Amino acid sequence: MGFQLGGFLAGVSDAAVDRMQKVEDERIRIAREERSLGTQQRMAKESERRKKQALLDESAGMLAMLGYDQDTISGILAKGTTASQFAITAGQTAMQKGVDPNTIWNFSTDTTGQTNQDKVNETIDIAEPTKVGDITATSTAPSMPTGDSDSIIDLDVYQNLFAEPDKVESSFSARLSVISQKLARNPDRKDSAALKAEQEKLLKDLRTMKEAEREDKGTNTESLTDKAVNDLAKQYRNEELITKGFKLGINDAVDNMEDGSVHLAHIANINVARRMHQTNIGLNDSRLQVGTDQVYKGARANLQQYAYDLMYNESNKYIIETDQATFNEKYEQYQYKVGDVINFNDSLYVYTNALDHTTGMRMLRFDITQ
Repeated sequence: MGFQLGGFLAGVSDAAVDRMQKVEDERIRIAREERSLGTQQRMAKESERRKKQALLDESAGMLAMLGYDQDTISGILAKGTTASQFAITAGQTAMQKGVDPNTIWNFSTDTTGQTNQDKVNETIDIAEPTKVGDITATSTAPSMPTGDSDSIIDLDVYQNLFAEPDKVESSFSARLSVISQKLARNPDRKDSAALKAEQEKLLKDLRTMKEAEREDKGTNTESLTDKAVNDLAKQYRNEELITKGFKLGINDAVDNMEDGSVHLAHIANINVARRMHQTNIGLNDSRLQVGTDQVYKGARANLQQYAYDLMYNESNKYIIETDQATFNEKYEQYQYKVGDVINFNDSLYVYTNALDHTTGMRMLRFDITQ
């Protein structure tokens, strides 16, 4: 039987075609699977995107209901779902406290868009609704609290001095309270400069708001709660006590207070009143004004008693002046020492070297006949 070359070639050709067809079929199958897998992945991604968008849309609605404005909402949503959920939780608490979540969120967000959640929480936590308003015509400022009171001013007086306001800048007030509390606990803390810078920025922004409000409405609503006023007074008091050489212990107690130095603490409060008065410039806040008056009147009353005690009981410890020129010269040249009591021209003077914001003088004058 002879070899048939044509048949052999035909068989080889058929086998090659079969192999090529199988390869092509496999390629087609793989391509179909890849297309199917790609379609599935795209569908899964699209489904996930729709779910995420639905969640963001729902979050946007909730944030709007809680009082966030559109710009703040956009910034929150851009941070993702976790940030949105935090903002919703914070907004709910803010609503309960009656504070503006937008302001607190802005306080706590830096120039890079990063939001400090701890700062948000601590600011909202300290906020408390309050009833404040205009001072009544018959209001008077009581004396300073003494003993272990947590207040440097008498907060009970506000119940009788103020009525319900149209609005209170509770968010500013709460944040200022947080800063004042931190600085009061430790005036020399490492971040004190940053806290004071933030405090000044808040007060500057608040003054700008109050100016715009007065121009627009002709009125000036309250800016600070009684707690914020008290916290500010405590901050200033502790800072001033340190400059007078006092050491603060637990609960702001003065560790090295002695009988012969008590008057220095009262003199420190003259500076506290001056700083509170300066803070209130541009705010025109009635509560802060009353707090300032309480601190000043309390310090003045205590220093008056100090002067009388020296005159009547320890006459060798006070100075008698008879010449106006000598009195003026010693005052102008800072020859009197802090705490000196001077008897001159039928009056008693206590030299404080603390600028009295009501007179512009560095001493207090009391009538001897009183």
